[in-house]
Amino acid sequence: MEKILTNLNDPAWWFTGVFFGLLLKFAPMAFLYLRMRVGKGLRKFFRGRRYKYKRFLKENRHNIAAVNHQSAKSHAYFQLVVITCALYLVWYAAGPLFQIQKASLVLFLICLLPMYTVQVYWMLQEGKAKDLVAEYGKVRLTNKSY
Repeated sequence: MEKILTNLNDPAWWFTGVFFGLLLKFAPMAFLYLRMRVGKGLRKFFRGRRYKYKRFLKENRHNIAAVNHQSAKSHAYFQLVVITCALYLVWYAAGPLFQIQKASLVLFLICLLPMYTVQVYWMLQEGKAKDLVAEYGKVRLTNKSY
C-alpha cells in the first residue's frame, strides 16, 4: 500500500503514465500520417525509377550495339568484383584486415563495405544486361496492327 502512495506522489510516475497513454492514443494517427505522406512519395519515387528502366529497355532493345555494350559492361563489373575480392583476400591473409577483425567487428564490416558496394553494383548491371538481352528484338503488337 505504501508503494502505491509513493507512486501517486511521484511526478515521474504520473508523467510516465500520461506519456504512454497519450502515445497509445495518438500513435495510429501518426502512422496514418506517415503512410499517407511518406508512402506516397516513396511510391512516386519507385514508380519513376521503374518507368525510367522500362523506357531504357524500350529504347535500346532494337540496338544490337547497345545490347552488346550493356553485356560487356556487366562482364567488366564482374571482373572488378573478382579483383576486389582477391584484393581483400590478400589483405586478410597478409594480416592488416585480420588485425582489424580482431580489434573491432564493426570496423571490420565498415572496411568490407567497398567490396559489397562493388558486388551490388555488378548485380544491378547484370540484371540490366539480362533484361536487355531478353527484350532484344521484341516488337510490340497492338490491336490496331492486325
